[in-house]
Amino acid sequence: MTQIAPSNTSRNSKEKVFVQKELDTCTHVFIRNDTVRASLQPPYDGPFEVLKRNKKYFNVQLKNRKANISIDRLKAAFIDNPITNTSDFSSLTPSGSTSMDKKKTSDIRDIFIRLWMQFKIVAIMYLPV
Repeated sequence: MTQIAPSNTSRNSKEKVFVQKELDTCTHVFIRNDTVRASLQPPYDGPFEVLKRNKKYFNVQLKNRKANISIDRLKAAFIDNPITNTSDFSSLTPSGSTSMDKKKTSDIRDIFIRLWMQFKIVAIMYLPV
């Protein structure tokens, strides 16, 4: 009995998990929602800010807490101009200007109202009676 040794085991499942290359450098990620979804509900939530990266999981800032999320559930988010401070919306003004001219704002508002009224009139014309 002392001469019997266990046989070597083989590892038959050598499948590699797909991980995006962009996860190494991205600032924000989407998190896959594994719950049962209603129709037309998106499969990913986010984007959420990445706080710390580890080999198998990321530390992510969720809405009101921090969480460790496995990289298998993450997808890199490509954001053109991330807003770091939500109270600072100066980055959203066109061509770097600090404020919009009041005349331009009223012109845009007038155009919008005219288009809306035109659409509304067309929609009323085609409503079934």
